[in-house]
Amino acid sequence: MKWYRDNEEKLYNFNTIKGGILEQNETPANYYVDFDAVEKEIKFMESSNLFSQKFLSNYKQNYVKGDEHFKKDPANDGPPFGFDYDYFFKTQEDYQSDLKNIENITFTVKKINDQQYFVEFHLKNCGMTYQYTLSKKDQWQIDSIENIS
Repeated sequence: MKWYRDNEEKLYNFNTIKGGILEQNETPANYYVDFDAVEKEIKFMESSNLFSQKFLSNYKQNYVKGDEHFKKDPANDGPPFGFDYDYFFKTQEDYQSDLKNIENITFTVKKINDQQYFVEFHLKNCGMTYQYTLSKKDQWQIDSIENIS
């Protein structure tokens, strides 16, 4: 979570979703996924060594599904469908204020087996409870993030 707090802006700067209304009085372009930018974003995430290949594969698949939706149902205004919330926290609510006070978050660790654990925590400001599934290869990595409340 500290990594995400410190790198969230960098992730959004990859500008993976293109289209929409760019300038006033300009004809809007339909949304589409820039897969070159997606690959750069994934390489950046991979370099942290915090995310498993399973997580990164699912992350990319989210873009593939989004692009398929954009082709099937073109749009160019409003938030792009499927990308109108934060992927890591599955919400539009204020999770950032919780991350600023990360030391106040209580984490509960539940062992699945020697190579896999659940980590659960609640963010009081956005009112959401999460479960991260971690697996160990060379080090602990995030396999999945779920909103469980």
